[in-house]
Amino acid sequence: MKNQLLTFLLASLLCFSAFAENPETGPVLEYIPMQPHFVVNLQGNRRSFLRADIQLLVEGKESAEKIKVHLPALRHSFIMLISEYSADRLGTAEQREDFRRKALQETRTTLDKYASSNGLTDLFFTEFLVQ
Repeated sequence: MKNQLLTFLLASLLCFSAFAENPETGPVLEYIPMQPHFVVNLQGNRRSFLRADIQLLVEGKESAEKIKVHLPALRHSFIMLISEYSADRLGTAEQREDFRRKALQETRTTLDKYASSNGLTDLFFTEFLVQ
């Protein structure tokens, strides 16, 4: 009985490790952080600003490498987009989600301008401070 249990456990571990290491079992997802974080003056009051950390979710290592090449262009497009907003337009969760969708669309537009947005899955704010 002990040998059967040990054999089962070893077989399970081998199957799990083979599954975890096999890239063909599913898409490889990677988060690309936009570093350094963004600090951008908001429209209107000169003392209000947005401090945000943004991460891009990308499917496939090849797509991730292509997107990383264009991070400076993406940073520029984000800065320009953020500077069009006022603190009042980013006050609620609904407004922030709308802004996130616009930032994702802006990301796709910028990537398509210089290369391809294929592989870009989503965009997340991992920090978001309006002051």
